[in-house]
Amino acid sequence: MTDLSGQPSPVPGLVARLLVAALVLMVPMVALGVGLAIALSAATPAVRGGLVAAMVTWGVACATSVGVVVAFGWAVVTPARRLARAAADLAAGGDADGLPLERRDEFGTAARAVASLGRDRERLRGELRDAALRDPETGFYDARELRRRLDQEEARARRHDHPFALVVIDVDAQDGDIAGVAAALLAAVRPTDIVARLGVSAFASLLPETSGEGAARVVDRLRSGLGEGLAAVGVAVHPEAGATGEQILRAAIAALDGSRTQDGAPVVYGR
Repeated sequence: MTDLSGQPSPVPGLVARLLVAALVLMVPMVALGVGLAIALSAATPAVRGGLVAAMVTWGVACATSVGVVVAFGWAVVTPARRLARAAADLAAGGDADGLPLERRDEFGTAARAVASLGRDRERLRGELRDAALRDPETGFYDARELRRRLDQEEARARRHDHPFALVVIDVDAQDGDIAGVAAALLAAVRPTDIVARLGVSAFASLLPETSGEGAARVVDRLRSGLGEGLAAVGVAVHPEAGATGEQILRAAIAALDGSRTQDGAPVVYGR
């Protein structure tokens, strides 16, 4: 068994130290017992009764001492072993199950600290996974994650029989203000909507439970926020524009291409 640093667990060493302590405690007891036995063998009948009583007392004291050492060792080694095993599992990438969190002593404090480290690790893992799915410049999801979210939303829309819309826009590359574009996009949608970056100047907004009319209102807000920077707009609404998430995305991109060929960046709806 190893600890968090990959070094041997301290639990076997703790057991060894407890055994040494027990042996040290027993040495004078054994010496006393040997002395009483020698004295008893050479004692006269008059004092033998007192020596027998002393031997009995010695035996009770030995048994009590051993019992105390065993009980103390069990009370210390058991939670230490649980703590070391859970810490080793955590260091190996597993879950810190079995921690003695219920204890109100030093072992419980250490266990709660280890559990906190485990939660921090899982939070960091989640943040790293989420960061891997996002565009580093805007913080929006990338195209791959948008496709995954589209598939999820299509399944949910089919299950609950409600529409959803996908708005894809192209911004003027000469604008160069990606931060301003990102701010305008976020201002035009709801907190529950999904915004993604598809390319250098292409962005998409996935709008759950939104009809074509609702998508048009989002486009109006985008046009107000981006002004002449809005170069083209394509909209696809489920289920009219497609039965799957991929079909909805293709319809929206085809509509975007149609908008690019016309003056004034009109809204083109995919079919």
